Amino acid sequence: MDSSEAFPDGCCDVSDRAKERTKKTRILIADDHALVRSALRRLLGEHPRSCVCGEAVSGADAIAQAAKLRPDLILMDVSMGPVSGIEAAREILKFAPQIGIVILTMHDNSSVLQDAIDAGVKGYVLKSDSHRDLLKAVEAVATGRTFFTARVLHPTSSGEGGGQYKAA
Repeated sequence: MDSSEAFPDGCCDVSDRAKERTKKTRILIADDHALVRSALRRLLGEHPRSCVCGEAVSGADAIAQAAKLRPDLILMDVSMGPVSGIEAAREILKFAPQIGIVILTMHDNSSVLQDAIDAGVKGYVLKSDSHRDLLKAVEAVATGRTFFTARVLHPTSSGEGGGQYKAA
């Protein structure tokens, strides 16, 4: 796939939107790697309370798709150019503050985490974390909570799991 895509499988049908929201969390995947998007789509497709309503291949594309699709949640990579995932999150939350954004990234340092929190994201998961942590993050953010991987909050932690964090 070379560009963004919406998935007209009923998950994103605007006419059924209210009905679908009571059943499933509508998710937009934003990552510049097709393999990552495909794997996430497959993982989330197996989760009974989520559905992928679209994909974006860049930060700018994520902003456009969020405006068009109005997902409940966005899984957002950080390293997408020329607009980063954090910059895209900041812009999206200006026009749609109700969207929960979970950063899914390889960056395991506190400065990127702090930038993400400052932008207003509700979750932060490392690509090296387990799929269970990603699903926990989706579930937490979809229900109005936060989820930040323990490996970033507690860098000496080597186990699975994550934590909830409330930004100041």
